[in-house]
Amino acid sequence: MIERQTYLVKLELNSEQTNEKIKISPAGLNVLGYDGRVFNIDANFVVSNTRAQGVDILLDKDHYDGEAMGWFDINSLEARDDGIYANLEFTKIGKELVSEKLYRYISPAFEVNYRDSGVREVVRIASVGLVNRPNLLNKSLNNKGDEDMPNNTQEQAKIAELTEQNSSLLAELNDLKTQNEQLKAALKQSEENAKTEKIEAAIKNGELLPNRKEMAMALEGNALNSFLEVSKAEAASVLKKSELDLNKKQDDDIHPDVKAQLGL
Repeated sequence: MIERQTYLVKLELNSEQTNEKIKISPAGLNVLGYDGRVFNIDANFVVSNTRAQGVDILLDKDHYDGEAMGWFDINSLEARDDGIYANLEFTKIGKELVSEKLYRYISPAFEVNYRDSGVREVVRIASVGLVNRPNLLNKSLNNKGDEDMPNNTQEQAKIAELTEQNSSLLAELNDLKTQNEQLKAALKQSEENAKTEKIEAAIKNGELLPNRKEMAMALEGNALNSFLEVSKAEAASVLKKSELDLNKKQDDDIHPDVKAQLGL
């Protein structure tokens, strides 16, 4: 099966003038085309399979197998980290089309295998087309092997619908995650406030010594409840409420020197 990948590569004549290789395809996993199709392109695998055909790669016009606009030397195919490169030799017509900027981009036509995930695994490069608007899906099929290809218009609509649904679901999921984090933070703060109030109330009621507050704050749940229950006996034996009340009433009448002697 042959498909045109809707990946734009700007084509300039200076590549031919300097004998530099031209990038004719991207490479990597999950390469996304402008129309939403996804390709897995193993550059070394594709180069090896394409070379095995033993013929140069046709540069056609608008993906119609007709008059050659140029040829990519099959022996010059090279796999690089960012894509597949090759030397291009224009025909006279092809060179004029590009030099006059009547055509400015190239788009590879791939032979692909379909995976259950919907991802297309590229097997080899069938041809390369001179194009101006490679994202037009109704012109994305080669005339070779079209009968084996799925209806591209229906596929485009389905992909667009799924992409929109996916974007909507992702946005909803992110909103729910944000709300969940906010609720968790609010709950944690509420629990912390309730614990602080509980501990401070115990201190105020003479059921917990003030110097035990930090220890109590480090505890949670049943551990805190048990600690506060045990601390009541300790506080009762240390804090003699009646004496504390008396000291509060007489505090202002005690001379500063006497306070110092008493350690108050």
